[in-house]
Amino acid sequence: MSENFTNTFFGSLAEFIVDSVIGSVGVGSGTKELSQTDDRLDNELYHTSVESSNVDVYTTSTAGEIKASISVAGGTEVDPGDKITEFGLFDNDGDLIYRTVRESVEISDGERITFTFSISVVNDL
Repeated sequence: MSENFTNTFFGSLAEFIVDSVIGSVGVGSGTKELSQTDDRLDNELYHTSVESSNVDVYTTSTAGEIKASISVAGGTEVDPGDKITEFGLFDNDGDLIYRTVRESVEISDGERITFTFSISVVNDL
């Protein structure tokens, strides 16, 4: 017997996560190895609601992909010279539900950078 969830299911799941689960987005400068037991960003620098004007979280297709973007400026949301390396999504209770670590990007005073990352609710088999 074979069974499989369809792309429609994963698209609906992604929409539910965006609409009902994700409450805020954060950035940090941590480099700790990723773990399923992570409960916070390694070194959080900025955290804000998905309702903020500098945040966008949305689904991109019916196949279960979520995109999130956050725009931060040196001297406004983060300190000039901060090196952004990690990003997190948090549920409505403030609990970390997703974390990613990337190559460091330093932000200068007055410089605004938008970071975008993609998440798939589908695990490769």
